Amino acid sequence: AWGPAGLIAYGHGRTTDSSGIWLMNEDGTNQRPFLISAIDGIFYAPDWSPDGRWLALGKDGQIYKITVTKDSLVQLTWGEEKRYSPSWAPDMKRIAYATHVGEPRGVWIMNLKTGETKLIIRYSYNPDWSPAGDKLVVSGYAEGGGRKIIVVDTLGVRKQVIFDPDRFGYDYGADHPSFSPDGKKVVFQTNNTETKDAQVWVVNVDGRKPRQLTSRGGLEPSWSPDGRKIVYVRFSYYRPEQPGNGKLWIMDADGKNKRQLTF
Repeated sequence: AWGPAGLIAYGHGRTTDSSGIWLMNEDGTNQRPFLISAIDGIFYAPDWSPDGRWLALGKDGQIYKITVTKDSLVQLTWGEEKRYSPSWAPDMKRIAYATHVGEPRGVWIMNLKTGETKLIIRYSYNPDWSPAGDKLVVSGYAEGGGRKIIVVDTLGVRKQVIFDPDRFGYDYGADHPSFSPDGKKVVFQTNNTETKDAQVWVVNVDGRKPRQLTSRGGLEPSWSPDGRKIVYVRFSYYRPEQPGNGKLWIMDADGKNKRQLTF
């Protein structure tokens, strides 16, 4: 997750002592542990608040927020339902998340002041807010087939499939979508049928001009705050010996100038 204050939050799991959430500068310098699993518990799926002061994260199937200075940790959800993949609204008054266990499954919006929740779209996951705060992009099931990239309004009324991997022979589904800062594009990952490796793609928000940006494996892409670059994980199950496998990489928004960020 690339934050507005020039910091990138990411999961790191090389050893038991170092596994957890880490922070680093956007140029790859000053890599440091933030929440270490052996000490702080297992947190995952960080997302920055729009002002860069907080991270929303998942832990034990619930949503938390923590200040970047670690002087305040607040649990936001409770109950038997398992909640994942938090995403801050631009107004910082709402958080979207997904429920994977129990019924009804899908993407929800929670009002942070009142605690009120609303189901927006069923059988969908990994939500991300549009810059205007009037839409969400999700990975979900619609019209049969595998997981597609869907844009939905915050009332859950208007839904549009903007990328269907089945059209391109990709039968493993599309996931981890994210709006560009200008709201005009969505970046995401989808799996190649032949190699089974996920690759990073980008598509216009109206579903036009889908383009593949990586060819050596790409997971969980995130835009830079200015929309000029994308950070992602280079990972290939079938070419684990390739340089930089399992590390963070950065590239221009058009897929050019790829370079390794963590080592």
